[in-house]
This record gives sequence, structure tokens and C-alpha cells, in this order.
Amino acid sequence: MTVAEVLKGQYEQSHRILKGIIADVPTGLLNQREGNGTAGSIGSIYAHIVLSQDNLMSRFLGEPTLYESAGWNEKLGIENPGVFQTPEWAAGVTVTKQFDEYANAVFARTEAALGSLTEDDLAKPMEGFGGQSVPALALIANIGIIHVNEHAGEIAALKGVHGLKGLGF
Repeated sequence: MTVAEVLKGQYEQSHRILKGIIADVPTGLLNQREGNGTAGSIGSIYAHIVLSQDNLMSRFLGEPTLYESAGWNEKLGIENPGVFQTPEWAAGVTVTKQFDEYANAVFARTEAALGSLTEDDLAKPMEGFGGQSVPALALIANIGIIHVNEHAGEIAALKGVHGLKGLGF
């Protein structure tokens, strides 16, 4: 088994878990913020996960984001902040269930791309957080696996606050 095959499997599992967590979130709860806390809404966290992955994979593949090239920016009307979210951005995000279509497109592109990567592709230098050069593998593993799962847990916890089952299993 290659590193790319392992990554692809991990992404597929992370995507499945996230989709399971998001699937039963009522529309009214999707964009609700909790009090004066610092956590964004479930919808803004979900948008951050997907936009970050689209941005990362676009940089890696040398292609425009699906958000821009497939017209999702016009369909969804959410500003694409890059990989970082701010409280101001999160407060202004409104996600509808149509966002799932965009997420599915991003996840499908990511999984397809990962299936064909070579060791050389994964060693390709990319600009990391803070401007340092890191191997593509480091960013792809971080944003795709750790990042998706940590925010999926955040969404599951917010669901639990509202008496819903957090994880889909």
C-alpha cells in the first residue's frame, strides 16, 4: 500500500464521518451561534472545513478552486477567506443545505486526486502556515485528516449542546 492510498482512505473516512455528523443538523440550527462564546455556528465551521480543503487542493493541483471555477461563490454567496477563519467571517456565514453539493464536489475531487499521487508529488514543496516551505504530504495530511476530524468533533459537540446525537454512529 502506498502513502497516497493510505491518505485517500483516511480522507474518505474523514469525509464519511463529517457527512454523517452534518446530515441531520436541522436548518435552523445550522447557522445558530451559541451566546457570546467564540465558537462559530455549525454552518460556519462546516464551510471553513470545505473551503480550506478546496483551497489546499487547488494550490496543490495548480488549479482554481471549485468554489470559483464551478460558480459555487455565486450559488452560495459565502466569502472565501482562504484557510483561516475569523470571528467576523464566521458571524457573517449563512450555510444552506445546498452547501452539501459543493462539499461533495470538493471531497470527490480530493479523493480522485489522491488516488493518483506519486511519492514525488507528495514530496513537492508547498508554502505552509507562516510561509515556510514544507512537503505537500505535511499539508495534505494536516488539512485533510487532522483538520477535518478536529472540526467534525467541534460540530458534534455543538449538536450535543442541543440534545442531538453528535456522532453519526
